[in-house]
Parts: sequence; structure tokens; C-alpha cells
Amino acid sequence: MNFFVARDALHLAFGFDERESLRQLIAYLQPIAQLEVPELIQAPMMTPKFVLGKQKQRLILHLAFDYGDQVLTPTEVVKRDAALRNLTQERQAQAYLEALGFAVGDDGWHKDFHDPDVLYRFFCSRVTELTAKWHRHIRR
Repeated sequence: MNFFVARDALHLAFGFDERESLRQLIAYLQPIAQLEVPELIQAPMMTPKFVLGKQKQRLILHLAFDYGDQVLTPTEVVKRDAALRNLTQERQAQAYLEALGFAVGDDGWHKDFHDPDVLYRFFCSRVTELTAKWHRHIRR
């Protein structure tokens, strides 16, 4: 990264491979500074999607990332060029699932319930919250 100060403006120069770091810096500075950001630097639009199923007393959630041109699983998305990903949103989606008590496993994200009434209450309250945030598909 290089920077120089012109008469009334500060100019930063980032290498092409530093775009994600620059995006994080932009997100940090936006509330306190007026920024002109080229479209190439802006994070691509992404919508988390999920398929939700149930096995006995376990909810199973399969997470995917919809980038418009492709819907990618977490395994597939890591193969995509980081500059073409919205890493912040991907991390937020995963952190949100962790905050809800889901754990990642070989079969996707899962959350176990020992009491069917607790599962029902969770499903009614939290799944409504998930569906408001993300596209979804629920398997019965």
C-alpha cells in the first residue's frame, strides 16, 4: 500500500490483491469520512441462502452463498477468487448461525434439541428471523 497527500485530498494506492483489506478499511471509514470508491473495489452483492431440514431432534441447515451468477456452498466458495467474494457477509452469515447455537459438521450446520417443545419454540421464533434475513427452503 502506498499513499500520498495531494493538495486537498489524501490518496491511497492498494495492490490488486489487497482489495479485501481495502474493503474492510472502507467499511471502517465510511461513518466518519466522505469516500469515493471505484466500483471495482466495492464488495459484490451476495445473499446467504439455506435449506433447512430435520432429523429426529436435530435441525440441519445447509448454507449457500448466492452471488447472482452462481450459488455456492461453503466448500465451493473458497475456490472463487477472494476479490469476487463478499467475505465480510460470508463471515457474518456463519457467525450468525454460531450465535443461534448451530455447529458446523460434515452434513452442514446442525443444532440438537433434547426436548421437542424447545425445538418447536426455536423453530417458530428463530426460523422466522432467519427467513426474514435470507432466502430459504424448508424440507419437511
